[in-house]
Amino acid sequence: MDNISQIAAVRFDPSTGTIMEQFSEYILPTGPVSADASKVNGLFEVGGNLCKQSNGVMEQLSASPARLVFDKFARWVLNLQGGEELEPAQVICVGYNNSSFDDHCLLSHWRNKLDPELFIIVRRKLFTVDILRMLKLNGTLEKNFVACGGSVEETSQLHDALHDCKALAKIMSTLKVTLEIMSSSCRSLESVIQRCTNPMLKAGLITDTVALKMTEQLSCEKYLSMTDEEVTKMFLALGVRQASIKICLNKRSHYMTSSNSL
Repeated sequence: MDNISQIAAVRFDPSTGTIMEQFSEYILPTGPVSADASKVNGLFEVGGNLCKQSNGVMEQLSASPARLVFDKFARWVLNLQGGEELEPAQVICVGYNNSSFDDHCLLSHWRNKLDPELFIIVRRKLFTVDILRMLKLNGTLEKNFVACGGSVEETSQLHDALHDCKALAKIMSTLKVTLEIMSSSCRSLESVIQRCTNPMLKAGLITDTVALKMTEQLSCEKYLSMTDEEVTKMFLALGVRQASIKICLNKRSHYMTSSNSL
């Protein structure tokens, strides 16, 4: 997994776009920052330190080891304070391309750097969605996105993670993305992990919700050899709702039809 130089996030009111809290931390480099990355973010590794070049001036940034930053970020996201044992509420993290990049990148680092008990809380309580997914699920948002995105003022030519977060908050408030829309579009971080390991989920044969309820994995071959009645009985025993079962059966039927036509 590529090194990360900066982690940033904002906690905001989706109805107004008001930023209530923000998080931004730089990470000490473990090696040189690639030339391509430096062109985008202006960051460089100089003598083991992280520096930023702006207007021809090289400034050393305050940065911390990756393990400390990822731990701090996880606690900030879940609104946990040091030593606190309260059960955090579920949190929805919205990004530009969470499903294709951020989710897997964060998971890789959190899995390797977080305390195991904290990682269990993160994967259970954190939900994620990218704005592109919400647009696809809501035609009204999609029609207004291009004009809205173009109205966000650029304050810097260099990529900055915190600036990107604030810009996204502005876009979402302008589009009037409600908590209900976010909730209906998001997926749990646990389901992202399941997708990486569940062969049926990776093949598109079942939904994230069903994968989370399965106590054991089946091979795609075994699942496809079962009758609809057997599949329905299995899912009902797991507490899967009829609507979800119907979706899975349709996915299975489409998969088998597509395979037979090849």
